[in-house]
Amino acid sequence: MGVEHYLLKPLMLNKLEDHLERIKKRLMQKRKLEAYQLYLEERIEEEIALREVKEALLIEQNKSYEIGQMVGIIAHQWKQPLHYLNLLIEDLGMEYEYQPLSEEYIKDFIQKGTDRVKFLNETMDNFLNFYKSEADEKDFSIANATKEISLFLDMSFKSLGITINIILKDDFSLRGVKNEFQQVILNIVNNAKEAFNGQKRSDALITIEISTERNQGVIVIEDNAGGIPSEILHNIFELEYTTKKDGNGIGLYLVKKIVTQRFKGSIETSNSDVGARFVLKFDKDRK
Repeated sequence: MGVEHYLLKPLMLNKLEDHLERIKKRLMQKRKLEAYQLYLEERIEEEIALREVKEALLIEQNKSYEIGQMVGIIAHQWKQPLHYLNLLIEDLGMEYEYQPLSEEYIKDFIQKGTDRVKFLNETMDNFLNFYKSEADEKDFSIANATKEISLFLDMSFKSLGITINIILKDDFSLRGVKNEFQQVILNIVNNAKEAFNGQKRSDALITIEISTERNQGVIVIEDNAGGIPSEILHNIFELEYTTKKDGNGIGLYLVKKIVTQRFKGSIETSNSDVGARFVLKFDKDRK
């Protein structure tokens, strides 16, 4: 046994060393893998943080763009009433110069002037309410929220030959921040308006249909502007994707985010025979 022991001892030591070396390599590989995983996790966290910052900046940019559009709408809607008030004042001056002012004339003047000022005030209130920061979620009527946007846009859209038609089959309520929902309608309708650019047609129409199906509330927004090119149809909700020269690629991305994340709904788009079609669905029972 003594001789065999001395003969086998080097072999056993060699095997033990080999085994230890393999363990060492595996530990090194494991440490490298863990370090690489940690590196990847840190990079992912950095990318997510950068994306969130970029997204926040784009959303603020989109708000500025929307505010610019809204101010343009207000300017258009105020132009006619202000012109009318100016004519009223001029007429008052002429009437006073040529003949005594009757009580009936003064009452009529006050009524007409008050009506126009009321319209101007309501227009500004609608604008301020739309951009007012709301933190609390409340139940709100989809029909009323949609009508508020339609009334606000109606005059400026009609001046472009575009009619907004709301078809109310069955109203439903959602719980959330109302002006976030209104942002969805505004973005989709504004996209439809831009699709009519250069068409010079007198029958331009945007239809908003509100209905319910079982436990779901459904909104279908459709235009007759010809539709979205099929090659970009699947890209329109992507961040920063735009086909407009001055577009920021955030509008429809934000639409999808609000619908799916804030209201836990769904949104799909397709082309009908006459134009683009957006279908929004929400769970009526979600509170």
